[in-house]
Amino acid sequence: MTKKILSFVVLVVSLMFIGVISANATTVTYQTFEVGDKIKYNAEENYVCNYIGDGCLEYSVTEDNGETIKITNQIDEITVDKNEIVNALVVISDSKIDLPFNIEDENYNFDPNTEGYIEIHLFLSDFIGKAVDYANDRSSEDGVYANVYYDGYVFFIGEDTANNENLTIGEDTTLSVLGYDGEEIINNGTVKISELAGGGISGDGTLILVFSEENDEESSLLSVTHLAGNKVELRNVKSYDKALIFLTADDEDATAVFNYINKNVKVDGYKMILEKKEVAEEGYGFTYYQIRFVKEEANPKTVDSIFVIITILVLSLLSSIIISHKIKNNN
Repeated sequence: MTKKILSFVVLVVSLMFIGVISANATTVTYQTFEVGDKIKYNAEENYVCNYIGDGCLEYSVTEDNGETIKITNQIDEITVDKNEIVNALVVISDSKIDLPFNIEDENYNFDPNTEGYIEIHLFLSDFIGKAVDYANDRSSEDGVYANVYYDGYVFFIGEDTANNENLTIGEDTTLSVLGYDGEEIINNGTVKISELAGGGISGDGTLILVFSEENDEESSLLSVTHLAGNKVELRNVKSYDKALIFLTADDEDATAVFNYINKNVKVDGYKMILEKKEVAEEGYGFTYYQIRFVKEEANPKTVDSIFVIITILVLSLLSSIIISHKIKNNN
């Protein structure tokens, strides 16, 4: 299987626009850090990292002053402007919105002054759980919707949420992340994603799988232990002849997810088949499953049946005409 490389295209919230937002009555808030929160940070180049090394060190938060935080390790103590390190956001609005990923619309530019936006809440993607908790609290208000958005990949182990276990998406909350690998998602709202791996997804919400294109294939990843309760939609598919959904390597889990998708997703003119793939490389090998879309051919028996029915109808009509003609002649 060709390894997909996620486009880590972070939504660049150029926070030069904050003054403009304020003038337009959209409130800007920031993630609140707790003392002891861990951040991977490159002090020399001033950015948040997703790994340790190459100038990236782990720091502990010692103080949150609203728009800045103090972080420290054994080497240094630094004051960091939150504006300069946030890479994700929560949009609070008065109607449900759909922020596209780069793979859907590479020319899309986020406009913080969009009519109906109530608040822009800025956070670090490492703290996706806290962002979701924040979004759920706000979207529980009447007439308020929340979209948690990050055009990148999130690794989540549940340690930054209130329940310390799973991500729970509220009814009027949308979680939009390009990729997610972590704990169970209990989705009662909307999850929009291109690559989903980990524990699984349940609840009674909507799962939107966004396909990306690479090496003449269009694909999405759904490598989960289970999928239940959710309505499933497929987005950004240009050609189902090239479309694939990659699944887990586990036989039972892959079969169960395939059965659920096959039952709940219908694509006109195509049927879905489950394929087991084995890849052998020098020194190692692996197995995985995938869903492929295959064009449905007309069933010969069905065509024959339709022809027979049409023939019978035509003969009946001709018979009626002949009988009618004879009756008129006899009169």
